[in-house]
Amino acid sequence: MTSKYYVILTAIGAAKLANATALGAQLEITHMAIGDGGGVVPNPDATQIKLVNECYRAQLNSLSVDGNNQNQIIAEMVLPETIGGWYIRETGLYDSAGDLIAVANAPESYKPQLQEGSGRTQVVRMVLIVSSSTNVSLKIDPAVVLATRQHVEQSISALELRMKTALSDHEESRNHPDATLTNKGLIQLASGNDVFNGINNKKALTPNLLQVKGYFHSQVNKQDISQFTFSDFGRRVWVDSDSPSAFTLPDISKIGCSGQTITIWNVKDANITISVGNESNNISIPMSTVKMLTLKPTESATFIVEQNKVWHATGDGVLKHSIMFGANLAQNGWKREPSGLLTQWGSAIGSNGLSNVTFPIAFSNRPFTIIFGFREGAYPTYAQSIVLDDTATTNVGFRCRTMMATYPASNSASAYFWRAEGV
Repeated sequence: MTSKYYVILTAIGAAKLANATALGAQLEITHMAIGDGGGVVPNPDATQIKLVNECYRAQLNSLSVDGNNQNQIIAEMVLPETIGGWYIRETGLYDSAGDLIAVANAPESYKPQLQEGSGRTQVVRMVLIVSSSTNVSLKIDPAVVLATRQHVEQSISALELRMKTALSDHEESRNHPDATLTNKGLIQLASGNDVFNGINNKKALTPNLLQVKGYFHSQVNKQDISQFTFSDFGRRVWVDSDSPSAFTLPDISKIGCSGQTITIWNVKDANITISVGNESNNISIPMSTVKMLTLKPTESATFIVEQNKVWHATGDGVLKHSIMFGANLAQNGWKREPSGLLTQWGSAIGSNGLSNVTFPIAFSNRPFTIIFGFREGAYPTYAQSIVLDDTATTNVGFRCRTMMATYPASNSASAYFWRAEGV
């Protein structure tokens, strides 16, 4: 059956489309016109340059390729409810130059106006068959067209897809503003060297890195294994009766920064030892460096990473190595106290009633006091006494006379103890 209603390209339209195809350009279809055909439904004529009787012309609402047929172009225009008062019998498509590109007839349909009491918004659609749809484009002013519901839904779907794609691209992108103290933004994680140098204020520090670098203490808990690792930085541990007695610190030969700490408290009833994790490492104690440190019961020590592969040890378990707490616990010995007081002791024996003693170490000044006590294997027959020669007492030693209470007085050959205090 021959189609009664159809769309054709005008001669001008066919020529323009062929030229656009040859040049690789696009034909811009911009408007649609509605006519009443002069009272009858006309037959489209390729020689037409206008409609038989145009009643209304406006910009296209949409121009799209049929999703099911790539050679079909669908043009739509929305007639507002305020437009009408005539029959729709013919339609035409115009390009941006104002030339009639395609013309069609349509089944007779009355378009009422709102003031007639039966206004409606109506969509007029033209389907144009071309050899290639790639050379046809739509150029409109969005401010002066109305949208169909289908067009709005399709536009929203397309917009949602674009937004999802843009959001995904945004999430994967690194092109974001930097975070500041007052504004959110993209921020980079800090490295150990950043923490050590302490001059970067644009990078973030994670709790794990903070603990690894030893800048805070985690909870106090018991140490059950003998080998400490970098994950123990920042910990404070105690060593109990069922804990090991010998411990090894992490190897800090290749560590890039300093300040990390491990604190150990010995609550065993026996000594424990803490050794370096590599022979190239050392433990710095007052006046010396060692490879191993011994903690007696109740003593504690904090080990701090320094430069040059060195642990710095501090705490009450290290005080015994300090010059303020130095001591030589021998028969003739000495000890220091934090106040600066130096106490020395020893034993001696006189020769012909005279005894010269040299202190184990020199006092800074003459000692404050020197006290004595005789040593006897049996109860003495006579009373004995020791007289200090004040003129021969200096910071390095003293001289005294040992005597027996005979008549007349005689020299004593008994041994004696002495104790001196000073600074």
